[in-house]
Amino acid sequence: MTQFEPGKLFWGVVSAAVTLAFFSSQQLPYADASDLVGIGVLYAGSIIAVWIASVSEGFAEKIFVAAAVVLFGWAGVLLGLQVSFAENASRTNDRRCLTIQSDMLSAHPRLLDGHDKFQALGCRPQGVDDRIIVPPTDRERLAGKALPWGGYPPPVKSTQ
Repeated sequence: MTQFEPGKLFWGVVSAAVTLAFFSSQQLPYADASDLVGIGVLYAGSIIAVWIASVSEGFAEKIFVAAAVVLFGWAGVLLGLQVSFAENASRTNDRRCLTIQSDMLSAHPRLLDGHDKFQALGCRPQGVDDRIIVPPTDRERLAGKALPWGGYPPPVKSTQ
């Protein structure tokens, strides 16, 4: 049986934490800050436990390795939950942003401060279609001049 090396566990914990932080970075603006602090404390505790295990011998080494595994696992579970919640918040924000973008690009915007809201929410342009489909309002439909996507027909050029 090979000798356990806490140094390998230490670098494994550190590389896993860095990888998780990198791949969850897009969701950080939507995550709860206090929960992220708690997760960071758990990760730091697991790194400290591995370091203590590397300088300990016998039963104490096993206890600190077990503590590191428990702390790291619990932090991973909490981070997974936090990323899931943040992903839902991100999707909600993207839908909100698409609505604002569609309104801003329509022939008759309904929001006077749509561009300010778009910027304040941290929105980014979405969609690949040049024409964003915005359903016409009831008022536009009753007027009989609205196109199906909410705009108005272009003016007819006279040939004279």
